[in-house]
Amino acid sequence: MTGRLLVLRQMLRDRRRSALWWCVGVAVMSVTLAAAYPSVRDSAAELDDYMDSLPDGLVELFGGSAGIGTPAGYLSSEIYANVLPVLLIVLGIGAAAWSIAGAEADGTLEMLLASPVSRTRVAAERLTGVAVLTLAVTTVGSVALAATAPLFGLDALPGDALWAAGMAVWALTMCVAGTTFGVGAATGSRGRAIAVGSALAAGTYVLYGLAGLVDALQPLRWLSPWFWFLDTQPLVDGFTARLVLEGVLVPTAVGAVVASAGVLRLRVRDVL
Repeated sequence: MTGRLLVLRQMLRDRRRSALWWCVGVAVMSVTLAAAYPSVRDSAAELDDYMDSLPDGLVELFGGSAGIGTPAGYLSSEIYANVLPVLLIVLGIGAAAWSIAGAEADGTLEMLLASPVSRTRVAAERLTGVAVLTLAVTTVGSVALAATAPLFGLDALPGDALWAAGMAVWALTMCVAGTTFGVGAATGSRGRAIAVGSALAAGTYVLYGLAGLVDALQPLRWLSPWFWFLDTQPLVDGFTARLVLEGVLVPTAVGAVVASAGVLRLRVRDVL
C-alpha cells in the first residue's frame, strides 16, 4: 500500500460502476427536464403571474427569481435549486459516510490501516475520492446540459453560467459531504454520520426558506449554504467574485474544516 495515491485509486476503482450509473442518471435527468422548457416557455406568462402571487421568500427558495419563462429561471427552478443538489448531496453523503465509518463497520478499514499507510493519508485520499466522484457526476450533468441546451431554446445564458452553477452545486455538496465525513471519522458511526449530514442539508434548506418568510430570521440566512449558492444566481451572472467567495470557497472551506477535525479525532481513537 505504498504506491502513489493507491488508496484513492482503489476507492475510485471500487466505485466506478456506481459512478457510471450516477453520471448516466444525472445526464438523462438534466436533458429530460431541459427538453420540457419549450412547453413551459409557451405558458410563461401564467406561471410568472402565479410566482408573483407567492411571497418573495418562496420564490427565492424555488429558484424562480429570474422568472420561470427565462432560461435562467427555468433551469434554476427545475434543476439547480432542488433536484440536482439533492441528488448530489445523497451521493456525497453516502460516499462520505462509507469512506471511514462504513469501512470501519464492515471491517475493511482495520485491514487497510494494518498496512504501512497512515490514518491521515487514508482519510485524505478517501475524502479526495468523494470530491472526485461528486465532481465527475456534476461535470457530466453540466456537459449534457451545455451540449443540448441550444436544442431546447436554453442558450440565452452567459457563456459560463452552467459551469458556474455546477461548481456552486458541487461546493454545496462538499460542504455537506465534508461534514458527514468528519462525523464518521470522529465517531466511527455510519448512521450518525448520515444523520448529521442529512440534518445539515435539510435543516439549512428549511432555515433558508423560513428566513425569507420571517423577518426576524432574515439575519440567519447567511448561515445556510443554500443561501450562499442560490443568492449568488450563477445562472444569471455566471462566475462572479461573490460566487467564487460565497458560493464556492466558503462551503468547501466549511466542509474541509469539519472533515479535518474528524481526521484529528481518527488519529487518536481506537478503530474497531
